[in-house]
This record gives sequence, structure tokens and C-alpha cells, in this order.
Amino acid sequence: MTANNMPIPASPHGRLDALTAVRGIAALMVVLFHARGSWHPIFASGERISMLVASGWLWVHFFFVLSGFVMMQAYGHDFAGALRGRAYWRFIVTRFGRIYPLHFFTLMVMAGLLLAGWIRVANPPGSFAASLVLVQGFTFVPLVWNAPAWSISTEWYVYLLFPLMVPLMMRLPGAVLRALWLAIALVVAYFFVDDNSHDWPLRRLLVCLAEFTLGCLTHRLVRNGSWPLLRSRALATAVFVAPIVLLALPQRFDGGWLHAVVAVGFGLSIGVIAAEETLVDGLLAGRVLQFLGLISYSIYLDHEILYSLAGSAADAYTGHAHTLHQLPTAVALALFALYSVVLIPVSWAT
Repeated sequence: MTANNMPIPASPHGRLDALTAVRGIAALMVVLFHARGSWHPIFASGERISMLVASGWLWVHFFFVLSGFVMMQAYGHDFAGALRGRAYWRFIVTRFGRIYPLHFFTLMVMAGLLLAGWIRVANPPGSFAASLVLVQGFTFVPLVWNAPAWSISTEWYVYLLFPLMVPLMMRLPGAVLRALWLAIALVVAYFFVDDNSHDWPLRRLLVCLAEFTLGCLTHRLVRNGSWPLLRSRALATAVFVAPIVLLALPQRFDGGWLHAVVAVGFGLSIGVIAAEETLVDGLLAGRVLQFLGLISYSIYLDHEILYSLAGSAADAYTGHAHTLHQLPTAVALALFALYSVVLIPVSWAT
């Protein structure tokens, strides 16, 4: 997850408002994925929207690719030459200040709600400590304390490597960058196609690193003019929305291959929206979607609190947790108000 409560920095092609908006949409898709089959029966149906929501977890991988692109845009010039210790530590402190306060805030809120008896959280040995020090994303400790934060855990350790990667990328010519982009894309695809890789303890960290690198390379190709231009708003729009369309289609073939194509497609989508105009630029530049992008980190990281509270409310009213669509309308609206009116603004300010 790209932990930035600010617009994506300006690029040589103008302000990347479109990617700011898509970041917000991606966060909502992850939220809906965790809500499927609970908040509304349509998420459990066979309709196209159900297919799109059921694949919502893939948008976490969009965040990884986008994060690499954004880091290169915001900090690439700081490490273009020889690596300097002062610049490295300034970057690390800055990134820690971006991602950890909200993570810590969310963790403390969940701990407080647990102690107050308002939510239930399985607490196996070491799980809270693992979350506290950001290693829960690549250990065997179950993801029980704000599970979505596993992506923050892996991304933090990729940040530590980022300044070491930049000098090499800055020196590579366009042809080599394109070849390397294709090689990394194959690595990303491999993680989705090979079932055996799911048993690797460090799989999440390696996937994050590969997708983050794909985003870095995408930025370099766009920045130095080596990204292949379609020179057609219609074609650019088609490439941009292709991953969404694929996820909405009935999955009549192996899901691993579909997920691999979509994950790599995120890299293509980001490159296209950054390099040339599309037919949806005006829509994505709207105030609502821009604001959604600005608070996307809070939406992503804090929605587990909402579902924990909702699950407790469902248990109290129905005797069965996670049957949220059976909650009285007033209770459901109160939970939504708590999330949107109180929790997100407070988290955004953290």
C-alpha cells in the first residue's frame, strides 16, 4: 500500500491525478473484497460485480507496483549518483514517518477495543509483537492484528533496499530497461502461477520486491522516453482498464494465469496513464475521486477496525459474527458513520 496522504508528485507529463484517484478506487476494492458475502448478498452471487469483488485482493499488488513508481518519482533523483549515508537515512526516516504512525495508531485502537471487550481477536503468541515491529508479513505468525497491514510490513523492508536499486536503474539505457521490465514481469507472473511458491516463508516479501521493482522500471521508462506510446486515447484507455475488465469476467480458466496477467497488467496500466492521455482522465480528476485517493491509506489500513466492530455487533444481534447483512439498518448506518466521519479523518491526521 502506498502510504502517502498527499497527491502523487508531479511528473514530466503533468500532475498524475489519475493515479491518485485509482489509488483510492483500489483501496475500496480491497475493502469490498473483505466485505464480500457479509455486508450484502450480491457479493456472494454469480454476477459480474461478484467476480470483480472476489478478486479485490489483487489490488494490493497494484499498490506495490504504484509504490515503486511513486518512490522513483519522489526520491529517485536523491540517489541518482553515489549513495550517500545522509540521504539514505533521511529517506528511511521520512518513509517510516509516513507508514508507521497510522499503523501504530490502528494497532493501539484494536488493542484498546479488545481490552474493552468490544471486539474479538485471536492472539497467538508473538502475533502482537510481530505486528508492532513490522515482520508479520513474512513470518509464520498468523495475520490476526489488522491483517491488511501485512503489505505495510513487506513494503517497509523493500524501502530499505530502494536507495541501493536506484543508481543502477538510472544508468541503464532504454533497451536494457525494457528487457529488464519484461524479465521482472515474468518473475511477478511466476509467483501467481507456481503453487509451490505459496509455501515459501518469504513469498510475500519477494512478491512485493518484484512488483515494486516493476513500478520503478515503469517510471524510468516513462521518464526517459523509452515507454512505448500508443498515441491513441482509445487504445490507452483500453490498456488502462484491461485489468479491471479481466477481473470482472467469469474465470473459466486457471485463476493463477489470470491473476498473473492482471498483476503485470497493473504495470502497463500505470505506465499508460502516466505517459499519455486517456478517455477517463476527466473522470479521474474529479474532486471526489481525488479525495478518495488522498485518504486511501486510512481507508485501507483502518477498515479492519470497522469489520471487527461490525462482527461484534452482528454477534450481539444475531448470535453469529460476520452476518453483517442481517444487522438492523440503524446499527449498520451507525458503524458506517463511525468509519467515515470519525475514524478516517482521525487516522488521516495521524
